[in-house]
Amino acid sequence: MKNIAILLFALLLLFFSSCSNNNPNSHRYKTPYSLTRPDKSYHKINFDSLMATYNNIELDWYGELLANKRFVGVYEHGYLYEGDAIAFLSQGHAINMQEIICLCTMQRLSTAEYVGFCNRLLMLYDQNQINAYTLEYAITSPPSFPHNRIIIDNYNNPDIIKLLKTIQNDKKVSHKELEGYIPDILSGKTKDDLDSPDEDN
Repeated sequence: MKNIAILLFALLLLFFSSCSNNNPNSHRYKTPYSLTRPDKSYHKINFDSLMATYNNIELDWYGELLANKRFVGVYEHGYLYEGDAIAFLSQGHAINMQEIICLCTMQRLSTAEYVGFCNRLLMLYDQNQINAYTLEYAITSPPSFPHNRIIIDNYNNPDIIKLLKTIQNDKKVSHKELEGYIPDILSGKTKDDLDSPDEDN
């Protein structure tokens, strides 16, 4: 009898599991991170302490950051640190290099996540909490850092188009270089130029 009861219980579990998987609305009750970011072995570190390690050093290029295991951990799990990055930048005491490194940590976000991050940066800019260069680097990509062209490579994404046009129409954005970059990003010219081989090669 005990074995039969166990068997019936197992069959019931399979039945309800099947019903749940076939429910077209079941995904609405799951967070994107539970679906796509299952790494439970990673332990979040203190974001400000990582940024503090870059307070008094110089880098020849930002790709050097990938040699730092603590940085790579944050970079690979940027979705856990988006709020920390915004909080760090909003404090207003970061030096320019730290601001760029902070942006580098966010370069593995999904396109949708990165657009959300940039929208929050625009809010900080409008509140005079970050400067135009930080916003510019977020849009055009941090310099000399690999695999970091989220906005440029996805220029025809509707959310990115909306973000860039919002920046264009923002009366507080008066940074001429940023204003000059946006039309070329929207048209795909920036991506084409970056994808083209150097004339010297």
